Formats: sequence, structure tokens, C-alpha cells
Amino acid sequence: MEEGSPTYIAAIYAFTLYTNRRELWTDLSTLLQNNHGLWMFIGDFNSILGNHEKRGGRIPLQIACYEFLHWTNVNSLIHLETNGAQLTWTNKREGGAFIAQRLDRAICNESWIDLWSVISCNTLLKCQSDHFPLLLTLHVKPPITIIPRFKFFKS
Repeated sequence: MEEGSPTYIAAIYAFTLYTNRRELWTDLSTLLQNNHGLWMFIGDFNSILGNHEKRGGRIPLQIACYEFLHWTNVNSLIHLETNGAQLTWTNKREGGAFIAQRLDRAICNESWIDLWSVISCNTLLKCQSDHFPLLLTLHVKPPITIIPRFKFFKS
């Protein structure tokens, strides 16, 4: 991506029902195709990639996981690792009724990653919510400076 490319950040709060998320995946794909640049999607996707991102309850619907993964793969998007709580939502129940999932995340394109020297996504402490808030930290790459060598010429 060349210097001066547009930078986009989309805050996501997706439907809980996977059939309703299909329109979101289509709309976000259209946004990406029509707006070339650096993209970051962050928020509550209400989607998981598979059973490894869930504890408790029924096994996740394969079609819902597939559609989420398909959207990211088709658009060459990268799921950033989240430091802290790996499962970012809980139903606040105990025992056999407990469910926790990784619903909140940051997803970006490679151009976004290329711009920053440091990118980190961390969970913060949750207070009243059933979600852990996310903190995205970015550090810009310092410009490359060439330090001229001192040269002394005798005339």
C-alpha cells in the first residue's frame, strides 16, 4: 500500500443470530471492495471460528463458524491475537449453565499491519458488562533516516 492510503476503522456490533449476520458479511465485503486502503474491524462480531473459542453450552453451529471464517479468508483479513482474556464474553452463570466465547476481536488487512511497528489487542477488566472491553494499541514505524557519515577531505 502506498503512502497516503486511506485508513478505515469499523466498529462492529453484529447480530446474535447467524442468519442475520450474512448481510453484515456481504456489506463489509462490499465496503472493502469499494474502499481500498488500510482496514481495521474491531468489536463484538457475535461469531467464533470454532469450538476452540467456546467453553460450555452446545457445540457451535458449523455453518456460522464457516461463514465467519469464509468472510475473513475471502477478504484476506487477519485476526489479531488478543492478550488477556481469551474468551471475551460470558453469560455470567455458574456451573453447568456457564458459557464463555471469544466474540470480541480485532481483524485487519495486511496493509494495516504493514503501517504499524507495534500492534496489540488487549482485554481490559470488565465491570458491569458481560464483555471484556478491548484496547487496541498502535505504534507507528519511525521514518527511516540516513545518518550521513562524517568525511574529511584533505585538499
